[in-house]
Amino acid sequence: MNTLPPTPSQPSQVLSSLRETMLGLKHLFAQTESQEVTPLQVQVLASLRMHPGISPTQLSERLFLSSSSMAQLLQRLTGSGWIRRESTATDLRATTLFLTDEGIAVLARYGELQDRQHIKAVFAELSSKEIDQLTHLLDKLNVALRKDITNDKE
Repeated sequence: MNTLPPTPSQPSQVLSSLRETMLGLKHLFAQTESQEVTPLQVQVLASLRMHPGISPTQLSERLFLSSSSMAQLLQRLTGSGWIRRESTATDLRATTLFLTDEGIAVLARYGELQDRQHIKAVFAELSSKEIDQLTHLLDKLNVALRKDITNDKE
């Protein structure tokens, strides 16, 4: 019989539960690892598919990576031909990021479809109301984390 774990009531218990969930998701995404593409690269490609035209700064904030780590990662992905940078019309120094056809193919081969099927099975354990609640709570946590990161930079 499936029993639910006790509901965490303290922030440390919430963080512990969240860490455990994130490690489970990390394991899921690590299953896509190959010599050609890393889980982080798949994550960047998937983010670009969901948010075409995003700036490198926005992408690094979304993925909680430092700007230097993001710059190195984007350089590798551009060099592999999986993404392309375009200058914005208003500021030629600013760039936006897009997947190339090859990047879309890599994403399709390594994980997006497999991950979606696996995640769908994982989330089948939750009701639509629970998924809405979880999404709302994670959005709130992300906003708080971004505020924290912004305050740390000042």
